[in-house]
Amino acid sequence: MRLIINLFLIILIVFSLAIIPINYQLLDLDFPYFGDRQNSTDDSEESIDYFDISTTTEAFLNDNSFEMVLRTTKEDELETLIDSFQVTVTTNTGKEKNFALKDIQKSSKLSKDELSDFVEEELDEENNKTVYTIEYTFYLKNLDLNSNLYETKIISSDDRITDPITFTFRYLKDNSYVGSSNTPPDNSVFAKVYYPDEEFIRLVPVHEILADGNNFIRRSVDELLTPAEEKYGLATSVAAPKVDNIYISGGTARMDLVSEDIEGFNQGSTASQFALNSIINTISEFDIVDDVKFFVDNSDQGDYFHGTDLTETFKINELPKAYVGLETSKRTMFLYPIDIETEGLNDTVLDIISTLKTGTYNGVADINLIPTLPDEVKVNNYRFDGTNIELYLSGEFLTLYEGHDDYKQIMYESLLYSLTSIDGINTVSILVDETPVEDYLGINISERQRPNSFINTLN
Repeated sequence: MRLIINLFLIILIVFSLAIIPINYQLLDLDFPYFGDRQNSTDDSEESIDYFDISTTTEAFLNDNSFEMVLRTTKEDELETLIDSFQVTVTTNTGKEKNFALKDIQKSSKLSKDELSDFVEEELDEENNKTVYTIEYTFYLKNLDLNSNLYETKIISSDDRITDPITFTFRYLKDNSYVGSSNTPPDNSVFAKVYYPDEEFIRLVPVHEILADGNNFIRRSVDELLTPAEEKYGLATSVAAPKVDNIYISGGTARMDLVSEDIEGFNQGSTASQFALNSIINTISEFDIVDDVKFFVDNSDQGDYFHGTDLTETFKINELPKAYVGLETSKRTMFLYPIDIETEGLNDTVLDIISTLKTGTYNGVADINLIPTLPDEVKVNNYRFDGTNIELYLSGEFLTLYEGHDDYKQIMYESLLYSLTSIDGINTVSILVDETPVEDYLGINISERQRPNSFINTLN
């Protein structure tokens, strides 16, 4: 009896479903399809059938270019498609640059006048349509980028192209690192001086070659009266006024100036502060100097250097430094010091590593400051052994800049100069994937190494 009742209920349910109306709009039977990026094409309207972008890490490191392939069923649509694309590149510090694809294309391999010469036609037998294909090669040097890691997004204003194209690339300019040295040329000495960069934003420590002889301190300060050679991309104007006399006693350097010589450095706050700091930083490089005092016409009173209080005694800067890269318009790289104000040994090390990875100045992105330690290189651990710090780095330290010795050198030297600027740290040793490295640019970096005595040496 129970079986008969159950069969009757099943028949009743099936009959009810057959006569009840269903709202098919409530049924979503579309499933995502993961394959080539395709834009759906309505049979009644010819539109974009396909677009794609092909990139490889090797291409960015060696050829510094990327390729983009566009396909459409309308030949006259190719140029319109190009005009619809916008390219945004973003560094790991959030610094953005935006480009119209058509503007990049104008200075790339292909110009608009040559457009038709590069179009290929083929028959899409499945849809019985002719597909027009064009391939672009975009050279990253035409984007006027600095050396860095970039997140890239390419979007189109064409409503039929809904998905952005995204990829990451590391761009390396064809830059030369000025390098460092342990010994000056024969019959010469190195003088460490501070020149403004070409934009008068930063003071760059460099070592100039002077003939061996007496009055080394006097001649070092006098170097500020002669700009660095134009080929380096530093300021081409005189960095500071003439210092008439220099007296050093009890750790204090007294700098005597003449008011007439300062007139050209009183007009603006930027030039005035750069002149003052160029002198202070240069004279402070000598071990016998602890602080600096200025006198003008034998007086420490008066309105000079754009209102600077000359009664002040200027202390030397002994903060630890993170030495990041500085690119100039002359494709020259310098190491540039950023003050690290963190207290505590471990926090100072971590802040230095973080700054080397971002290239930021006080947390602010600077377009000409570049990270010297790429983000791909991981600092897995570090330990202190007396006055030595031992770093444990990931394998990317050895492979990332393969074939780019200037970048390998500035990466390694930035670690040496930065970490040994910490009070009590004199040497650095490095292991990669916990394995000693006996030959990195001819150096056994797993042994304790000191930085070279002379940073940013000019020939």
